[in-house]
Amino acid sequence: MAQQRSKHPDSWTKGPIAWLTLAGLVLVIAGLVVMAVTDTSPEGKNFRPSEMRDGVCSRPVRMTR
Repeated sequence: MAQQRSKHPDSWTKGPIAWLTLAGLVLVIAGLVVMAVTDTSPEGKNFRPSEMRDGVCSRPVRMTR
């Protein structure tokens, strides 16, 4: 016996997609909040990336106050 397909595919796709979208948004917002609250960089220190000079990648100089 062949299975019948639902004549209303929206009835089963709206629910899971809406819940998954909502769950994804909640996780993204929670992740951003956690990253903002748990800032572990030392006070007064700035990140200084490596520099490319004359085709050679040089290490950054440590900055002190």
